[in-house]
Amino acid sequence: MAQEWYLVDVGDVLEIFTYRETVPVPGSAHEILGILNIRGRIVPILSGYSLFNLSGIEERVDGKIIILETKKADFGIVVDDVSEILELDENVIEFSTESIKNQNITGTASHEDQTLILVNFSSIYTR
Repeated sequence: MAQEWYLVDVGDVLEIFTYRETVPVPGSAHEILGILNIRGRIVPILSGYSLFNLSGIEERVDGKIIILETKKADFGIVVDDVSEILELDENVIEFSTESIKNQNITGTASHEDQTLILVNFSSIYTR
């Protein structure tokens, strides 16, 4: 998103699919785009750009929705694209030891000349 690369723990991912329009929820927080019915479950869908305060144009039509299952809630997040599944050793991840402004960021890693941002989605959204 916005020319940044993010890491998600694959254990939190239920599924990934091409973007589809959501049903708006009046009065919801600005990062909530709406809801989707996914096999009988109502799942809130959030904007990745809004969650991470990113500037730029969110490419929803060509984007992807990642459905995440966390201990607190299931939700979806709209992203520009999903590129690959990586298996990284913990020794390549630089875990944050300092207080970060955005507490959703756990650390960073380098992969093929890219800096990847490790996100803790468990702390992002609770119902």
